[in-house]
Amino acid sequence: MGTAEQWAQVESRLARLENLEAIRDLLHRYAHAIDYGLEKDWVDCFTQEGRFAFKFQPGKSPYSGPEPEGGAVFVFDGHAQLAQFIHRHSRAPDVYHKHLMVEPRIDLQRDTARVSSYFVLVLEMEDSSREVFTFGRYLDVMERGNDGRWRFRERIAEVEACGKGTRLNRVGEASSGKGPS
Repeated sequence: MGTAEQWAQVESRLARLENLEAIRDLLHRYAHAIDYGLEKDWVDCFTQEGRFAFKFQPGKSPYSGPEPEGGAVFVFDGHAQLAQFIHRHSRAPDVYHKHLMVEPRIDLQRDTARVSSYFVLVLEMEDSSREVFTFGRYLDVMERGNDGRWRFRERIAEVEACGKGTRLNRVGEASSGKGPS
């Protein structure tokens, strides 16, 4: 193998590592933005047509009202709906919470990636204690845009367990009928 071929391999491996790190950065930007109400930053984590969906396992939704067979699902499509979602979402200092993401499995294919990771939401409860309120997994489809940045084309939060007894359960739940806030 000649020097030019070796450099091409090194450049290819370096580009892969840079993309993997940029994908991890997207995962972290998402969490910081949602926890502190950085609305524009959070929306910018998604493509223009991006989709964010919550899928609760049957009987696991903390929200009142009838639940469809198979569990409650809330979907937000495109920047306008995503902006409405994050605008209504709780944030510090009104309610402190931390969206923690662990163990991402990244399948990188050129300008797209599929990522599966676990999440845990630590939340301030009614009695001011802090508890693990929710956990589950994220199933993501990401793409690298023309600007070189990675964004979610689709992010599905599969909620496997969810608690009750927080101020969040009352914020907009019954009045809006539009799901979690």
